[in-house]
Amino acid sequence: MLRTYFTYFLVFIPSFAFTSTEDRICFDLHGPTCAPGELSDPTGKSRAQNYTIFDRHEFEKSINLEIASQVDKTLEDSKNRKFYEVAAEAFSVDGLPECTEIQNLDCKKRVSEALKNQLRQEIFYNDFVSKSEFKIQDLTSISYLSEHQVMAKLRGNLQTSADRYLNNHKVMDKIKNEVFPNVQGLLVEWLKEVLPPGKARDNLIFKVDHIEFKGFDCTNDEINVPRDLEPGGTYLSVGNAVTYCKGSLHYTDSLFAIVRTLAHELSHSIDPCYIQFYLEKRKFKYSGTSQIDMEREYPFKNIISCLRDKRSAEAKRLNPPSPASNSYYTPISGGAGVVPPSQPPQAGAPQFDFCNIQNNGVVTNGDQIGEVMCDWVAAEILPRYIEKYYTNLTTQDFRLGYLNSFRHWCYPQKQRNNDEFTTHPSFEKRANSILLANPKIREQMGCSKDLPGTLYCDPKMITKPDNTVLPFQEAISNTEKGIK
Repeated sequence: MLRTYFTYFLVFIPSFAFTSTEDRICFDLHGPTCAPGELSDPTGKSRAQNYTIFDRHEFEKSINLEIASQVDKTLEDSKNRKFYEVAAEAFSVDGLPECTEIQNLDCKKRVSEALKNQLRQEIFYNDFVSKSEFKIQDLTSISYLSEHQVMAKLRGNLQTSADRYLNNHKVMDKIKNEVFPNVQGLLVEWLKEVLPPGKARDNLIFKVDHIEFKGFDCTNDEINVPRDLEPGGTYLSVGNAVTYCKGSLHYTDSLFAIVRTLAHELSHSIDPCYIQFYLEKRKFKYSGTSQIDMEREYPFKNIISCLRDKRSAEAKRLNPPSPASNSYYTPISGGAGVVPPSQPPQAGAPQFDFCNIQNNGVVTNGDQIGEVMCDWVAAEILPRYIEKYYTNLTTQDFRLGYLNSFRHWCYPQKQRNNDEFTTHPSFEKRANSILLANPKIREQMGCSKDLPGTLYCDPKMITKPDNTVLPFQEAISNTEKGIK
């Protein structure tokens, strides 16, 4: 029976109404995670992102001062006379009546202010041209100026200044040389433990074991203040590599947060989408094209079904578009799995593939299961890492640590329509339904084994017999047969 592999209670108890003698944190990790102030655990500290706005303003202020200083020094240098002349023409300063002699002081001030503003646009908004201030100017000339070697040197100097503020070399060296390889090794050990022997298992272990650490730059080597301050990490399927964004270190140096992020990004290599991309002889290949076929073939059997359940992360998916209407189905989820679409996909619609396809920044065909799967794996690896490398931690230490694991992701949430689709589930689902639902984490925090009303997706279900039909597959099959 499927019940054997699911740990849950049938009684739903909201976090604000529990009557247990256990502390609130055993029922709700999400709420306290975003409380104001700084939290320290034995591995480091974390600050909520929504309470560091002032620091960001101070950072931007320091970069603005550096821009002013760098531009003034550049224009004072006689070696940059030709650059100044190009800038004067690009900004149309040479056409002003008082600038027939462009070397006069007034014209230099105008060029200086224009250059400073141009750099602010590029650095703070990642835009070569301000749509409001440069709309009547020659865009070709501005673009040419932006690519000038003197401008490139200015940007490089400013990036160096920004790095002095953002980079924590001591922590970076520890992440690169110690934490990343240790997390990678634990993930390999976990795969050997939970997956049944076979070619798929061997190939996935090979792939994870050969992931490279690419460093801390998530901005493609371009200075961009907003992105430089963003926390998180990236998995690059082309190259099979992971990057840990240096912006994270502005908010946290807690290893609970760092390990969780690294484990999450490493896990993208084996999520239902990216598992398909690797060396030709090593990559996993789905033979089917329907959702049911692909979910049955995915090496982590039954986990997708569990993570789609309302009592777990409730991972949603966005159906492929209908070519005839050029419209998209609404996000769907529910029950013990996904609810089938209200109407069958029309002929010619893209087949289901677990991946997120974006059009002008908007997800038009996607599935939350990739991000949810990585959160789930990270929740399996994190307690193992802490247990192995940090001994003698108290219950209080663990509680502070797990609060810090998501703390740097706290920021004011925009109100959005319930039907709006994003590639991640809600922060509450990620913190409570995945992390806090893990029995090992609960044990370390001094909580009871099970979180009421929540479904823990036990890795043991991966080796469950193949001939058992999952409830969500049964529901979809019946609907496809016309049975309601």
